[in-house]
Amino acid sequence: EQFRFLPQKMKRTLETTVEKIFGEDVRGFVLAILTGEREELDEQNESNLEESGLMHLTAVSGLHCGFLLILLGGFLLGNPYLKAWVGYPILLFYMVMVGCTPSVVRACIMAGFPLAAPLVSREDDPPTSLSAAAVLILLFNPYAAASVSFQLSFAAVFSIILITPRLQSL
Repeated sequence: EQFRFLPQKMKRTLETTVEKIFGEDVRGFVLAILTGEREELDEQNESNLEESGLMHLTAVSGLHCGFLLILLGGFLLGNPYLKAWVGYPILLFYMVMVGCTPSVVRACIMAGFPLAAPLVSREDDPPTSLSAAAVLILLFNPYAAASVSFQLSFAAVFSIILITPRLQSL
């Protein structure tokens, strides 16, 4: 029974820790970046984020999941099997902790395929992982295809998949 509320308790602990560490002028910004909660953002920070076009950074998504997996990978010394067995449950926990918004659910599904590849003796194939994530999301909610955030999210990741190898070869 208590385990069911663990993500919410962890979020509250994170919020309390941020309140203790950071001053009022940045506390809301840090909470928005870590958890997607924008209620604590003061008017100046909110205005600055909107004017600079960076408000989207406060929406928990692939950026946050990527940072979490990179940090975890550093602790696990790059062991792909351990990273899969530990990483995906941590991603799912984080997803529940920040409220299962569509952007974080998409990011966790997308990250799950590359994480699971070593467990089934496969190499990660980004186009296949991206396609499988889209199919899985659309199986559960076919109307997601009409969502602009779904379209932009997959278009952005697809673009990264196409452009990154070319940039690395330069």
